[in-house]
Amino acid sequence: MIIKKLAAAFLAAAALLTTGSAVFAETTATATATKNDAATFAFDTNKSLSYVHSFGNASDTNLTLNISDTGALAGRCLEMRESFTNDVTNQYGGFYIDAADLGLETFGGYTVTVGVKVNKKVAKKADSLVLFSDGEQWVTSGISTAFPDSYLKCTLTVPAGIQNTKIGISLPITSSYDDWVCYVDDIVITDNYGNKMPNIGDVDTSLAEKPNAGLSALSIGLFIVLAVIVIGGIAYFIINTRRRFR
Repeated sequence: MIIKKLAAAFLAAAALLTTGSAVFAETTATATATKNDAATFAFDTNKSLSYVHSFGNASDTNLTLNISDTGALAGRCLEMRESFTNDVTNQYGGFYIDAADLGLETFGGYTVTVGVKVNKKVAKKADSLVLFSDGEQWVTSGISTAFPDSYLKCTLTVPAGIQNTKIGISLPITSSYDDWVCYVDDIVITDNYGNKMPNIGDVDTSLAEKPNAGLSALSIGLFIVLAVIVIGGIAYFIINTRRRFR
């Protein structure tokens, strides 16, 4: 009876580990959408970089825009990093996307949704980053720095009829800073009918197929430890049983 209970416990634990790995893999796979369902900008490949343009004090703050393997919602993301020691007094810097690059005359009537994760160090420098649209009218939406290291879903709607040709993110940091500022992932652009602009071609589908190495190693390690415990328990039971009948 005891052996059966130990065996049952072993199988249940093994099933739990297997199920946990499968659920995680499924979540990871579906989080990185296919090309048909992807965000307008997925930031999985360097192709994204040809669409993002720096502006303002980007040269003074040494702003860099890179595709990062870490910090993404899934796959990869855009990293915004600054490195400067002297305080800057001129306008803020950041990046923008031009409507013309997407075959549009204006972003008027369009809604932009973006995932942003802010470095906790930024909270000491500014209350918020700025999601904006520029052109005929300056339209903004704040990106709070009060929730660092967690992704925030930020949305901005440009009023219909407004001839705004740019959307982007501004970084209001003017005192010395040297680190990544924020990670940007999954920019979705929709028109006033709710139609989403297709992905620009920056999705790397192979990223969704890769198993999570960290979880796999953890599962294997736990499986081995569990196996040793169960086998040791069975051996202990058998030895004690044999001694009892000597």
